[in-house]
Amino acid sequence: MNNWVKSFETINRIKSVTCSLPDDVFLSLKKECNKVKNKKIKNKKLKLIGHINEEYSINNIPKNINDFILGKVLREDAIIKRTRELTVISSDKPFYIDKLWVNFQKKYEFNPPHNHSGIYSFVIFVKIPYDLEKEEKYFTKSFTVQPMTSKFAFQYININGDISTDTLNVDKSFEGKIILFPSKQVHTVFPFYTSNDYRVTVSGNIKLKVD
Repeated sequence: MNNWVKSFETINRIKSVTCSLPDDVFLSLKKECNKVKNKKIKNKKLKLIGHINEEYSINNIPKNINDFILGKVLREDAIIKRTRELTVISSDKPFYIDKLWVNFQKKYEFNPPHNHSGIYSFVIFVKIPYDLEKEEKYFTKSFTVQPMTSKFAFQYININGDISTDTLNVDKSFEGKIILFPSKQVHTVFPFYTSNDYRVTVSGNIKLKVD
């Protein structure tokens, strides 16, 4: 069994999966991000909901990234099960990555609660510049709940009708990992405070090709 299969984890309540990218796929992605950042290619600056100044489209999706997401990640059991439950079309149609973009997030910037278009969306963690323990200790007051600085969080309505949160404690160990989730799933990226470097993530939306 390949290593990427062993690394799959499922968040059952929101039917999302996370796994590590193969080294060659991650390297290709980092090269694309560096091209954008160094302005060696022209990329459109996006107008997204994120309170992040530097958000750019990735014009050319590397083939190995496309193949890994469509051919591997979407074949995980939880995703296959959810896809079969969809009743929006009457016959099988192929998936495709509709958009791919990179966020260069600075200290204090954030993504407010939002969702995406498409069937599935994903986030790939390229660079995490902060130490999570330091982030959690940034505010010195005592918290009655988990501190949220720098966290990635999903919001959903629980069985009691309350708004609940599933939090990912994103730290340096997340570099090279992808999380894939239903596009309409509301999620939030909280600001970080302890680093002057960029937090780099790549996001994309997956749709069905029906024409």
